[in-house]
Amino acid sequence: MDRIRVSAATASLLELTKWDVAVKPTTLYLMVGERCNGACRYCTQGRDFLSRVRWPPFPVEDVISRIDG
Repeated sequence: MDRIRVSAATASLLELTKWDVAVKPTTLYLMVGERCNGACRYCTQGRDFLSRVRWPPFPVEDVISRIDG
């Protein structure tokens, strides 16, 4: 696994993006593994959103270095 999905707010907190977030998270939210290959209409795990939150992928090394830093 060379990439990991990070919630939009977590990405902003770790300065992986320059997105403005109204409320900074107190927990880092990461999605381990690839997204589902299913296309169930009721489920969002096969898309870029989960629970109306965007989960962009980032290189694992970048995420780890931001957490450790």
